[in-house]
Amino acid sequence: MSIRYHNIEECNIKRTIFYGCSNTAGSELADADIFDMSLKEVNTLKMRYGRSNWNAQLYSKVYAMLDPRCSESANDRYVKLCNQYSYAKHLSDMLSTEYVNFAEPGTSQKKILFNILSDIANGYYKDGDVVFIGATSPVRDMIIDEEGNLHNFIMSHRHTLNKLETLYDALIQINNEYQVALNNMIILRSIQTALHQENIPHIFIETHPYIPYPDDPSSQHSNLKFLKTKTDIDLIKRLKTIYKDTFDRLNFVPVGSMYKYKGERCAYGHAGIEAHKMFATEIYDYLIKPK
Repeated sequence: MSIRYHNIEECNIKRTIFYGCSNTAGSELADADIFDMSLKEVNTLKMRYGRSNWNAQLYSKVYAMLDPRCSESANDRYVKLCNQYSYAKHLSDMLSTEYVNFAEPGTSQKKILFNILSDIANGYYKDGDVVFIGATSPVRDMIIDEEGNLHNFIMSHRHTLNKLETLYDALIQINNEYQVALNNMIILRSIQTALHQENIPHIFIETHPYIPYPDDPSSQHSNLKFLKTKTDIDLIKRLKTIYKDTFDRLNFVPVGSMYKYKGERCAYGHAGIEAHKMFATEIYDYLIKPK
């Protein structure tokens, strides 16, 4: 199918490649089918079990579905099952393209950039590809430990650092609201620049709510409430200008976040299947009928 959107020249899409976090991966969306229950029933069960106990039940169920000759892990299979319910899958079907989903639950903007740079370096992209970036929360980051392992962590959740938890207080000190906003803009612009230099068509999707940089920096994302920063009017003015310029230049589809749709959510807060379908339809309409 041929599309034209903003600074993308008209192109015939053959393969859609998605990067993002749990919203793009479709986390939780396969649970009801795996257990042959309604969303309401599986949500009740998940809350009764608690997250860790539920995951044990879930992976046990998924493991039983695996071919014993297959080396695939239960977690990898579960992610792939959820991928089939994501807005990304619905959008690919509507565009009649090959579907590739590299989204990782809990990932950071920096990890998305790392993956895209790796794919460019390895010559992964080809003619007919369009890359979709499901922009994730700005309060997530990625660090590499002394053994070369990559860790995504959420700044409001100390436990996400795992064995590097002792670094948490230091990391928070250097990641105030202003630093978070600046890093987010730098990374998003870097993603755009990397793909643009390789002439790879790309589109940004607002899976997490993004708003113009506010007068109160701590309100830019609910997870930033725990970060205490003295208000600096001059710095805020400069950041607001850069923030607006960044989002004006990026190919964001102007449909807002998928969380604007009504309907029952999954137990851990992810948007439900119907919201994913409506989100995909709205994105599709902008791609084939640019406003």
